[in-house]
Amino acid sequence: MSPDTIRYDERMGLLSPPGRRANGYRVYGPAHLERPAFVCHCRDLDMPLADIQRLLHLLDHPMEGDV
Repeated sequence: MSPDTIRYDERMGLLSPPGRRANGYRVYGPAHLERPAFVCHCRDLDMPLADIQRLLHLLDHPMEGDV
């Protein structure tokens, strides 16, 4: 996944921006690796952006049911 794709996904709300160190560098944790991989797999399946957003919402809020 390219940096431009990551920035786009952040703007679209698919990925949350990582924290930053004092020098401005981004700090990535395990969740910042899993979620982009999930989004990438969804794109490989030609899923529309709205469907990917719904799936991510359900992953983030499993008890809410329908979105």
